[in-house]
Amino acid sequence: DNSVTLKAHNHLALIYQIQGKNNEAIKHYSEALRINPNETKSLNNLAIIQAKLGDFPGATINFNKALKLDPENEETVNNLGLLSIKTGNLDKGVYYFEKALRLNPAYTPAQNNLAKFSKNNPD
Repeated sequence: DNSVTLKAHNHLALIYQIQGKNNEAIKHYSEALRINPNETKSLNNLAIIQAKLGDFPGATINFNKALKLDPENEETVNNLGLLSIKTGNLDKGVYYFEKALRLNPAYTPAQNNLAKFSKNNPD
């Protein structure tokens, strides 16, 4: 059953990701995406690892794929904001944090990121 195999790969990948075993996590997210290329959580988590490892183009591609599949996903939008900040585009990052909050005003990570990176922040 592909759905069980997909879940197993996602769970294994997440465990490896938490343990910092990024190469193993990438293998399992990639296998999950081979089974279902439209699995947004796999795309989002794979992109997080790619960004962490400095593969910003790969992360951008996978975050955008996830967002195209689920445009209302505030987590993916927030992650695009973090990637924008990491690549030196503060304005674009703030734009994504604000967009995430339009999707879900109670989304704490975007609230925190907006507070941290907003030009109105005195730090």
